[in-house]
Amino acid sequence: MLIKKGKGFKWTLEDEQNLRKNYLIKTKEELLIIFKGRTWKAIRDKANKFKLKRSNDYKKIDKTELYKVENGITYKKCKCCGRYLPFELKYFPKDLSCDDNFRGICKECKGEKFSITNHIKWTDEEIKLLKEVYETSTLAELSDEFFPNRRREYIDYKAIELGLHKTKETMNRIYIERFTVESNLKISNTRKIDGIFKGKANPMYGSHRVGILNPHWKGESVNEGLRMRSSYDYKEWHKEVLKRDNYICQCCGIKTNKLEVHHLNNFAEFKDERLDLDNGITLCKSCHNSTIEGSFHNTYGTCHNTKEQFEEYKKYRNEINKEVS
Repeated sequence: MLIKKGKGFKWTLEDEQNLRKNYLIKTKEELLIIFKGRTWKAIRDKANKFKLKRSNDYKKIDKTELYKVENGITYKKCKCCGRYLPFELKYFPKDLSCDDNFRGICKECKGEKFSITNHIKWTDEEIKLLKEVYETSTLAELSDEFFPNRRREYIDYKAIELGLHKTKETMNRIYIERFTVESNLKISNTRKIDGIFKGKANPMYGSHRVGILNPHWKGESVNEGLRMRSSYDYKEWHKEVLKRDNYICQCCGIKTNKLEVHHLNNFAEFKDERLDLDNGITLCKSCHNSTIEGSFHNTYGTCHNTKEQFEEYKKYRNEINKEVS
């Protein structure tokens, strides 16, 4: 039985013993069934407090040894196998929670060594059932009655993928169940006891938490880059590159209003070339944006990019364009 404590549930002694026993040998899905009602983040955070690591073979690598550059190509050292591999999306999985936006282990080592999982694909019968019951069922009902072995968020993701929507009556039922008289009364009493921090009653009223005083401060280097991108000189450089290239993508040759300017040698490391016209080139969103499959940044990542990488990418795109034409 889960005991409510603050925003989460209190871990009992029995829960902690089960976690120590199963964390390193069970899959992610099995652990979520064992600790039903808890999120994966809650389970993982508790395991970290017990110093339980699902990947005990990671090697600690000094920051000076993590990267190396040869022939203009940046290599990163895998924390698992210790190999130096090109620092590209092709070899390292993307992860925005990491310092350089990529995981510290290569894709080849990512499997069992990174996280144990046995995620099961949706069958045709399950998809058919989901289509039948999704509109009239709450997420809790779907999870408990129809898909007990699947996480609620995965059920929701699949419904979005299939373009399913709940009916107005179902949404009203969800709202009524969520905001009951008891829950509203609890919120009201909490506000009466703690007070409403508004205006001068707010302890932070009048304080100016900017720069290093702000808890989200990430260092002078980050803010220096943001200031540069918003400066008048940078905006003028941006306009001049577009004008020089006649507002045409220099990779695929398309003329569109969705153009972006790319630094051949990356913005972060080559500070002297940030405003150099020769270091800028006009690209369309399809060739540049990292969220679009097959684009430059989707292929090579968004860190440590070089002119040589772009030349290689442009050659590859030209070959594709010839085949299509």
